[in-house]
Amino acid sequence: MYVRNSISKEKQKLSIEMQKDHVNKLAQKENLLIDDIYSDDETSARKTKVKERTQMSRMLREIRKGEIKTVLVYSRCRFARNVHDYMEIYRTFKEHSIKVFFATEHEFPMLFTIEGELIERIMAAFNEHEAENLVKKLKDAKLTKARQGKHAAGKISFGYEQSAEEDGDWTIIKEEAQVVQDIFNLFTVTRLDSLNQFVEMVNQQGLTYKDDKPWTYGNIRNLLKNPIYKGIRKYQDIKVPVLHLQIVEEQVWKEAQVKLSTFTRDSFKEEEKEKPFFLLDGMIQCMECEEVLISNKAQMRGKKIEVYRCKNHSKIKFEKEKIEKEVMLQANNFFNEILSPFFKEHLKKMAEKDTKIFKDIGKMIENVRSNLKDEIGNRLDVLLNIDKVSDVSPSMMKLYEELQEVTKSHETFKEKWFESIETLKELEAYHDRYDDGSTVILHEDLNGETARDLLQNVVKGIYVHSDKEVSIIFKHPYLEGVGGREIIGLK
Repeated sequence: MYVRNSISKEKQKLSIEMQKDHVNKLAQKENLLIDDIYSDDETSARKTKVKERTQMSRMLREIRKGEIKTVLVYSRCRFARNVHDYMEIYRTFKEHSIKVFFATEHEFPMLFTIEGELIERIMAAFNEHEAENLVKKLKDAKLTKARQGKHAAGKISFGYEQSAEEDGDWTIIKEEAQVVQDIFNLFTVTRLDSLNQFVEMVNQQGLTYKDDKPWTYGNIRNLLKNPIYKGIRKYQDIKVPVLHLQIVEEQVWKEAQVKLSTFTRDSFKEEEKEKPFFLLDGMIQCMECEEVLISNKAQMRGKKIEVYRCKNHSKIKFEKEKIEKEVMLQANNFFNEILSPFFKEHLKKMAEKDTKIFKDIGKMIENVRSNLKDEIGNRLDVLLNIDKVSDVSPSMMKLYEELQEVTKSHETFKEKWFESIETLKELEAYHDRYDDGSTVILHEDLNGETARDLLQNVVKGIYVHSDKEVSIIFKHPYLEGVGGREIIGLK
């Protein structure tokens, strides 16, 4: 048996156990005896070469000695995550006629023919292509939203909240909108020596930020520069008028820009150069005080480093680089899970279940209608002489009410069912011939904003339980109600 995981966190240890459990069940089914377990713990198949993976190397050596004839594994992705390494392992199996059993149902048999080798190479190479497709799909979805004047990415600006009526749109918060107007008016009419002076003035006048917090230099600068307040939603190079979100007059906004430009003393440029990009800014919440962790530099282990910390609990403090790396790793794992053939099969089962429920509801409606028709037929003479609703029999009224309720449920579920089917069709292109667990979507070379956009597609929230334990709640980028939870340990 060969098993492998990438990191040592609790969830990943369970992943090793999960692999063993599936492989053991396969062994029982095939009447096979497992002589040895080759387990590469905390080993990345993407970053670590085959010869550097202790247990894989041991297994291959014993295969070459003729000591192994059969290998059981959870899925192909456990062997390797790139074409070169995978084909090296495949050719060793082929040379020694190794019988390979896969525990996952979606894997097809490994064939040692010319056609089989071609298929294996295609499968190994197809993963990277699938990752690129997913990234493109997510980017295209954001661009589509932006062109429609909807919120494509990032936080909701001060003064607004998510619309309850239309997904991706906002509504104005009256009280916060008044603060925005006051800030713009004060900025345009007041003689100032610096933007820091204006920030102090705003706070002194009792104009507060969200949750009655004081305004900061960055908050004020971003607010004054944001075109959403003059009724223009901007995403990358896309600008769309959204006049229902306008809070300040365009002329006032323009005057603010002219004045703001006079404070670009090197200060803004220097700030842009020196200020680090915090990937998880605004995404991490302390469970004890329910406050969002702030991101800045702090003293830790005798030196000043970039951290996420809770302002109310001094022990809640995480190194920026470490927690961002862990969250990206877990997000990649979640991307792999929702793109895996196993998940595709799960979606099919969900659609089949929805279809069955839809049919059952349809039958219920027909039964109610039939009962109503029989009741009407039996009481036709009485019904013809009814002058007011109160004269209708209780059984008849109950049938009417039941019919109304079930019909409403039928229409609601019909929309859900069609949405499920359409989503399944949309996702099939990304799941076809996909090899589970080998896609790296979030990586260090990504632009910071792009990485954050991708994260926000799958991360619903990050919650701190203690100074050593953080949980990540995942969501499916396309399907409501589909997600997961990871617990990571940070020391």
